[in-house]
Amino acid sequence: PWIFGLQAICFYLPKLFWQFSLHHSDYNVSGILKSTNKLYSLPDFAKKKIPAKLRDDQLSYLHSHLFSKNFIPVTTRTTTTTNKKHFFRQRHSCYFLIFYLITKCLYLANLGVQVFIIHLIIGSRNSVYSDIKSKHFLSEFNQKIKSGISELIDTSSFPKRTLCDFTFRELASNHYYTVECILPLNILVEKIYVFLYVWFILLIFITLMDIVKWLFRIIRFIRESFRLRYIEHHLINRHDPNQIQTFVRQHLNWDTYFLFKLLSKNVSTYAVVDILGYYFETQKNRKTKEN
Repeated sequence: PWIFGLQAICFYLPKLFWQFSLHHSDYNVSGILKSTNKLYSLPDFAKKKIPAKLRDDQLSYLHSHLFSKNFIPVTTRTTTTTNKKHFFRQRHSCYFLIFYLITKCLYLANLGVQVFIIHLIIGSRNSVYSDIKSKHFLSEFNQKIKSGISELIDTSSFPKRTLCDFTFRELASNHYYTVECILPLNILVEKIYVFLYVWFILLIFITLMDIVKWLFRIIRFIRESFRLRYIEHHLINRHDPNQIQTFVRQHLNWDTYFLFKLLSKNVSTYAVVDILGYYFETQKNRKTKEN
């Protein structure tokens, strides 16, 4: 149990690192997720608020927390101070993406170390079986399963047999016997480690695929045409192309794109549609009032 507990702690450390990163970011990610979930949850009728009003309140909260932090007025970009701030902000707008990839790499490194340690534990053979030491234990495991042998792998870390001393007391004398015993707990633990070995290898491939997927997203996100298509794809109503282009240049940085992906995966794609629709409708109403 101590070894299993240590392995569990090793898996929990990357999660702590990610939570630490979220805590020190400019965005209240937990508040954004909670507010987005409220958009699609049943309203609390005890508060006696109109559902449409509650929805507008949540969208207003999301609007202020998602777009106010990275807003740069177009009219003030010509000044030197503003250009420096704009460059600094664009440079650090990939905060979530960097720490997300670091967290994935930590998970990947942890999985690699765990697989290596399990291979050392299960892959070690007894001296009796030194002739098959070069054979991988998974191939031996598969061969034994096909042949109908109930025991899995003969390892020195999990011995399945040992010698036990028994004493039988009788009236005249005591009789001492040494017999061969089976250790069922070692058999169970070994089966658990074989399962974990295969499962961790599968997780390594899944994590690698996720990292590669995000690298492709990064390459595509560099192109402004991709960012424009991404926004247009999540808009129900037609809007001014110039207004969409302005939104992409002012608000759609790496962090905003990552948060949109986070909302799409954890809540719904319609959340991004509603947030963008609310933003453009707000801008449209503001221009109407100004005119």
